[in-house]
Amino acid sequence: MLLGLLLFSGVTALITGTLLVAFPQGGSVMPLSLLEDTRFTSFRLPGLLLIGVIATLHLSAALAMVRRAAYADWLTACAGVAMCAWVLGQIAVMNRLHWIHPIFLIVGLLTAELAMAWLAREQREEREHATV
Repeated sequence: MLLGLLLFSGVTALITGTLLVAFPQGGSVMPLSLLEDTRFTSFRLPGLLLIGVIATLHLSAALAMVRRAAYADWLTACAGVAMCAWVLGQIAVMNRLHWIHPIFLIVGLLTAELAMAWLAREQREEREHATV
C-alpha cells in the first residue's frame, strides 16, 4: 500500500507539474484565475516546484523502497510530510480550499503515518536483535 501511495503521488505530481510548466497560463482545468490572489503570475514556478520537490521525493522514496535502501523509511516519511506541507502551503497561498486539497492531504497524512509505523517497527526489531 505504501509503495502504491508513493507511486501515485510521485507520478501525479510529475504529470501535473509537467503540464503546469508546459501550459503556464493555465487552461480550462486549471484556470489562471486560481492564482489571482497570489504572487504568481503563471503556473511555471509552482509546476517546477511540484516536480522538483514532491515528484522527486515521492519517486525517490519509491525507488529506495524497491531497492530496500536503509534510508527508505526516512525518505518515505519526509515525502508524506512534504505532501502535507505542500497542500497546506497551497491553501495558505491561494487563500481557498480546492476539492483536491483534502484528497492529497489525506494521502500525505497516510503516507507519513505508514512510514512512521514502518520506522517504529524497524527500531523495535533492531532493539530485539541487539538484546539477543
